Amino acid sequence: DALVTFKKEITVGLMKALPELLGKHLAEPVKLAELIAIIPHLQLELYALKRQDKVFTNLVKLVKQIFFMHSDDRLLESCAKTLGFCSSDDTHDAIKRGSVQVLKESVLSSTRAFAEAAARHPQMEDFDLVYITLSRVFWLHHFAGGSMTECGMRDSVNTMLDNVCDGHQLDEEVVILALKFMYEHHLWALNVMRQDDSPSEAKLLELARWRDTFVHQLHQMLTDAPSDRIKDEVYNIEADFFVVFSREKLQGTRVGNILGFTPSLVVLKAFWEHCEKKLDSVAGKSEATDKVALASLCNATRLVAYNILPEHSWLPAAIVSHFVLHGKTVAEIIKSMCGKLKKHNPGRLWEVYLGAMKTAFERHMVSSVQKQAVCEDTLEQFKDLSIRIAQVYTGQLQSDRPTAAKIVRAGVNYGLMDTPARLSFWVYGLTHFTNKIEAAEVKKLAREVMQKGQEVGAVQSVPMWKSFYLYLEHLKEKLPVGAADDLDVTPLRAPDLPTVEARRLSFASQQSGDLGQPASKRPFTQMDEEASEDDGIMDGTPLEPAYGISKRQRH
Repeated sequence: DALVTFKKEITVGLMKALPELLGKHLAEPVKLAELIAIIPHLQLELYALKRQDKVFTNLVKLVKQIFFMHSDDRLLESCAKTLGFCSSDDTHDAIKRGSVQVLKESVLSSTRAFAEAAARHPQMEDFDLVYITLSRVFWLHHFAGGSMTECGMRDSVNTMLDNVCDGHQLDEEVVILALKFMYEHHLWALNVMRQDDSPSEAKLLELARWRDTFVHQLHQMLTDAPSDRIKDEVYNIEADFFVVFSREKLQGTRVGNILGFTPSLVVLKAFWEHCEKKLDSVAGKSEATDKVALASLCNATRLVAYNILPEHSWLPAAIVSHFVLHGKTVAEIIKSMCGKLKKHNPGRLWEVYLGAMKTAFERHMVSSVQKQAVCEDTLEQFKDLSIRIAQVYTGQLQSDRPTAAKIVRAGVNYGLMDTPARLSFWVYGLTHFTNKIEAAEVKKLAREVMQKGQEVGAVQSVPMWKSFYLYLEHLKEKLPVGAADDLDVTPLRAPDLPTVEARRLSFASQQSGDLGQPASKRPFTQMDEEASEDDGIMDGTPLEPAYGISKRQRH
């Protein structure tokens, strides 16, 4: 009650004083912005109750006059917000009628001014004039709704963006503002369609065409725009656009069949590559502090966490492959994504984890080819990621061992798809999962690996097949005493090395197939101990367990 009384007293006191204050500070945009921002917080119905409708209408007209007098962004935003609020359904009818008329006049004037500026300067030479007129339209559009800015603005802004895609150089401020306008136009248009009880199919199809055109423009700018700032803005808009028009999100609505949308593989690949570039910009740092990089990752993880793009199953794995690369903050973001993924699709997590290992390994292979030698850093990163993922499956849950076995079997098949080049995937990736699966499964797997070796022509004396026999020997060593007696596995021993040294993980430098010298030469036993430790991941940040809770959570 005290607050209502105080608000009433302030409103009555400012009825006469506020127009005078605005007139006094007409040349000071900062003060004007602060004064105009007060209006939406007043008890506006008092103007009608005290028969001061004309006073309020004059106040709104003064706000409109100020709106066209200045170009300060903060002031433009404050004026547009006030005009939009006074014209909304939340205000008294008498107040609303006068405000709506003033708002319409402002919209017509601003759109006409932009059209004239664009016509006089088709190449946008007069940056200030084009930017100011577009900025006025943008803020009115932002607060008043898209239905009030249909006066040719969409076509004009679309032409501007087409020119940018064709290589015409525009100031980045104008381009970014045009992108924001077009994005918000689609939001308003979609909102209007969803509120319509029986939307016209012709209008839905028209909006779908505009949507596809805008997506094409965004993709082209993300790949070709010379300015990193424009690319960052495009990336953020795409992330929101994919959510708003998601086929999964609109499914079951009146507009879902026509307006539901999933980006193509090419578009989403470019989207993710931009995110990776931002993450790579902070690679090697102990903690990713770049806000742009973290925001980029959050945009990508949101698409996975809320199942926005279920058709693109590769994206979660690509994101998880960065778990160990950029410090604890990035790891926490990815861990949170995995937690959300577990809620709506727990049976898919093992595929995501395996896909992340494959992505990390292929990143290592590409780096090694580029260097024409083994890339120790990427190999170590792949191994670290495999250890972290193996820690997820502690063996305490009934589902842990079968799920770990799925990863191992699928990983073995992956290695056999391109032998012997991928066989190091077994040694540096799958060995950490052996303790997680049943002994009978290990024995069965060893038999299958031996059989596959015969099928692909593995030769123990050939160095490029060393990884194959190292992994086979590893499987045999993990079996209980006597369980491997019927397995004909001849231990691999290098003739010029002692027995202990021969059992270390190493790659011979090969011209074909093998990847060269190892990033680490620790014995299998040491690596297994690392994989079995439950110390948490990234300083206490484990990946989300695939099912149930972890051992630490139980305690």
